[in-house]
Amino acid sequence: MKKLLIAFILIANVLQACALCGDTTQFIDVSVHESHTNKKLTLDINWDFTKKFSAEVLLDYDQNYDKKLNPNELENIHRMIMKYLKEEDYLTYIKYVPSKKEYTDLDYLPFTPSNEKTQFTNNILHFSYRLESNLTAAPEHLLYLTFFDKASFFSFKIEEITQAVEQEKGSIALLDNSASFGLTPSQQTPMTSLESLVAEHEQTVKLGGVLGWLSEQLNNTKEQLVTLLEEIKTNQNPMAYFWLLFFSLLYGVIHAIGPGHGKSLVAAYFLGNNRSVAKAFWVSALIGVVHTFSAFILTFTIFYILNAYMDEHFYEVEHITLQISAVIIILIALYLLYKRLPKRPKPLVK
Repeated sequence: MKKLLIAFILIANVLQACALCGDTTQFIDVSVHESHTNKKLTLDINWDFTKKFSAEVLLDYDQNYDKKLNPNELENIHRMIMKYLKEEDYLTYIKYVPSKKEYTDLDYLPFTPSNEKTQFTNNILHFSYRLESNLTAAPEHLLYLTFFDKASFFSFKIEEITQAVEQEKGSIALLDNSASFGLTPSQQTPMTSLESLVAEHEQTVKLGGVLGWLSEQLNNTKEQLVTLLEEIKTNQNPMAYFWLLFFSLLYGVIHAIGPGHGKSLVAAYFLGNNRSVAKAFWVSALIGVVHTFSAFILTFTIFYILNAYMDEHFYEVEHITLQISAVIIILIALYLLYKRLPKRPKPLVK
């Protein structure tokens, strides 16, 4: 039974996703150019992905290994982005609010998207599109523009709003992923009611304390790894291989310190069974080996066998495996608790 328990712990360790490594949020800088006629609003929107994410995309989609993305490779990326955005209304929310009404009193404006383009220039991935909405510019109105992803795959920050017809200085207010501005001269303060957007479009919660520090260090190490992989592909520098090994080890150490990896289960097992420290180190090493090889096998399988399927259904699969993992962890915890409960003595048979 004890061997079976160890096997369950190892399986749970393989399936369990840790909070730090499961962070799939991609950060995007947004710039917007606004123009309008008497009856139509036009927004030309550009997204700039981070250098780290752009490098990861290049590594994943550069099928002919020429260190750039050709039209066919870009089309594959564009198709995946479009599939998600069409399902989520382009992650864009627009309201045109008069001064005498609250932001929450009005519905979002419908819009028509067009001119979607995906480009890769100066080692940065860009996505641009145009939104048009039937709207008549009016005095004492503010346009509220928000970019928000309910699934937290993308996190936005509006860097710049420009207008074809410039308004007075200070007429544009930016607050992370939201902006407000007038289309005509107005006495309203653009910042007014921007705070109301936070309740409706909650920002991605960042980890604090020790977990926040670990998450930051993990992301920094990821960036180093991506940079080194780029250098290896470009220059074949032997020192880059050495540093790649070093930062890979560092990444693994930080990775293992974070939540997950069966630490609590192993600790509970050894504390409950009074095992030796040497035995604990041996099991920890075994878990590390199983964890590493299981990750390698899963990555190999996903990339070479299930690549086409996983591209479209990755997040569904991730959600299901997280649920399976949670059930396994709960069952093991209940079993450990049951084993520690005092047993009722059996009645003596005369």
